[in-house]
Amino acid sequence: MADERPLPLGTAAVGLQLARSVVHADGRVLLQRDAVLTPTAVQQLQRHGISDVWVVAQEGESAAPPTSRSPAEVRARLAHLFRHQGHDGADRFLFELMLRYRGADIS
Repeated sequence: MADERPLPLGTAAVGLQLARSVVHADGRVLLQRDAVLTPTAVQQLQRHGISDVWVVAQEGESAAPPTSRSPAEVRARLAHLFRHQGHDGADRFLFELMLRYRGADIS
Protein backbone atom coordinates (compact mmCIF):
# COMPACT_ATOMS: atom_id res chain seq x y z
CA MET A 1 0.00 0.00 0.00
CA ALA A 2 1.31 3.46 -0.89
CA ASP A 3 2.09 5.93 1.87
CA GLU A 4 -0.41 8.72 2.25
CA ARG A 5 -0.32 12.05 4.01
CA PRO A 6 -2.73 14.89 4.73
CA LEU A 7 -2.13 18.14 2.92
CA PRO A 8 -3.83 21.51 3.41
CA LEU A 9 -5.75 22.21 0.22
CA GLY A 10 -4.20 25.65 -0.11
CA THR A 11 -0.79 24.03 -0.50
CA ALA A 12 -1.96 21.05 -2.55
CA ALA A 13 0.11 20.76 -5.69
CA VAL A 14 -1.66 20.26 -8.96
CA GLY A 15 -0.89 16.82 -10.29
CA LEU A 16 -0.85 15.02 -6.93
CA GLN A 17 -2.92 11.84 -6.66
CA LEU A 18 -5.59 11.52 -3.98
CA ALA A 19 -5.00 8.70 -1.50
CA ARG A 20 -8.58 8.92 -0.18
CA SER A 21 -11.88 10.05 -1.65
CA VAL A 22 -12.91 13.60 -0.75
CA VAL A 23 -16.34 13.52 0.86
CA HIS A 24 -18.57 16.56 1.51
CA ALA A 25 -20.13 17.01 4.96
CA ASP A 26 -23.48 15.87 3.52
CA GLY A 27 -21.95 12.57 2.36
CA ARG A 28 -21.49 13.31 -1.34
CA VAL A 29 -18.23 12.13 -2.86
CA LEU A 30 -16.62 15.19 -4.47
CA LEU A 31 -13.53 13.44 -5.85
CA GLN A 32 -12.77 9.73 -5.96
CA ARG A 33 -9.65 8.14 -4.53
CA ASP A 34 -6.83 8.00 -7.13
CA ALA A 35 -8.07 11.18 -8.88
CA VAL A 36 -5.33 13.63 -9.84
CA LEU A 37 -5.71 17.19 -8.55
CA THR A 38 -6.27 19.82 -11.22
CA PRO A 39 -6.52 23.59 -10.72
CA THR A 40 -10.28 23.36 -11.33
CA ALA A 41 -10.69 20.51 -8.83
CA VAL A 42 -8.79 22.45 -6.14
CA GLN A 43 -11.01 25.52 -6.70
CA GLN A 44 -14.19 23.43 -6.52
CA LEU A 45 -13.08 21.72 -3.32
CA GLN A 46 -12.30 25.09 -1.74
CA ARG A 47 -15.78 26.34 -2.71
CA HIS A 48 -17.25 23.32 -0.89
CA GLY A 49 -15.31 24.21 2.27
CA ILE A 50 -12.78 21.37 2.04
CA SER A 51 -9.60 22.36 3.87
CA ASP A 52 -7.44 19.22 3.68
CA VAL A 53 -6.99 16.28 1.33
CA TRP A 54 -5.08 13.01 1.65
CA VAL A 55 -2.55 12.54 -1.11
CA VAL A 56 -0.24 9.72 -2.10
CA ALA A 57 3.21 10.48 -0.70
CA GLN A 58 5.79 10.80 -3.45
CA GLU A 59 8.80 8.47 -3.45
CA GLY A 60 11.31 9.58 -0.83
CA GLU A 61 8.74 11.85 0.80
CA SER A 62 7.76 11.37 4.42
CA ALA A 63 4.23 10.20 5.12
CA ALA A 64 4.24 12.40 8.21
CA PRO A 65 1.88 15.38 8.18
CA PRO A 66 3.31 18.73 7.10
CA THR A 67 3.94 21.45 9.63
CA SER A 68 0.97 22.02 11.87
CA ARG A 69 -1.28 25.03 11.76
CA SER A 70 -0.85 27.91 14.15
CA PRO A 71 -3.13 28.06 17.20
CA ALA A 72 -4.93 31.04 15.62
CA GLU A 73 -5.61 29.05 12.43
CA VAL A 74 -6.88 26.09 14.46
CA ARG A 75 -9.14 28.33 16.53
CA ALA A 76 -10.54 30.02 13.40
CA ARG A 77 -11.24 26.67 11.70
CA LEU A 78 -12.97 25.23 14.77
CA ALA A 79 -15.01 28.41 15.21
CA HIS A 80 -16.17 28.00 11.62
CA LEU A 81 -17.06 24.33 12.16
CA PHE A 82 -18.98 25.12 15.37
CA ARG A 83 -20.67 28.27 14.03
CA HIS A 84 -24.19 26.77 14.12
CA GLN A 85 -23.85 25.23 17.59
CA GLY A 86 -24.86 26.72 20.90
CA HIS A 87 -22.29 28.50 23.02
CA ASP A 88 -23.07 26.83 26.33
CA GLY A 89 -23.33 23.39 27.83
CA ALA A 90 -22.16 20.37 25.85
CA ASP A 91 -21.46 22.35 22.66
CA ARG A 92 -19.05 24.68 24.44
CA PHE A 93 -17.43 21.76 26.28
CA LEU A 94 -16.84 19.89 23.00
CA PHE A 95 -15.46 23.05 21.35
CA GLU A 96 -12.97 23.52 24.22
CA LEU A 97 -11.95 19.85 24.09
CA MET A 98 -11.27 20.16 20.37
CA LEU A 99 -9.19 23.29 20.96
CA ARG A 100 -7.04 21.43 23.47
CA TYR A 101 -6.79 18.35 21.27
CA ARG A 102 -5.70 20.44 18.28
CA GLY A 103 -3.14 22.36 20.33
CA ALA A 104 -4.94 25.68 20.44
CA ASP A 105 -5.79 25.65 24.14
CA ILE A 106 -7.88 28.60 25.25
CA SER A 107 -5.94 29.27 28.46
